[in-house]
Amino acid sequence: MTKEHKEVICKIIKGVLQYNTVEIEFEKASTGVASKHIGTLRHDVIKEHIAHKEESANKREDKSANTDSISFFSLTSKGWRSFRWDNLLGFSVIPPETTDKPK
Repeated sequence: MTKEHKEVICKIIKGVLQYNTVEIEFEKASTGVASKHIGTLRHDVIKEHIAHKEESANKREDKSANTDSISFFSLTSKGWRSFRWDNLLGFSVIPPETTDKPK
């Protein structure tokens, strides 16, 4: 796969993470074990979870400017995680909760 293809894939994944909550499953580079998280890059969601910490919602996201890895905020573990895009096992958008009440 070319560098251009990697860049496109990373931009798509990051774009989806910026506006959605997703289920992400990836193989940990250190152990080879599958790791599953609910994650996002939505600033409003991240701020709710790290308001009591010193780090900002932008801090970790800016570190992942390369195309080899993708950082995201894990709602599962309440912290920042990253994975190599080529270790991605699964990625699905979680539909937003509907506010429609049954009639």
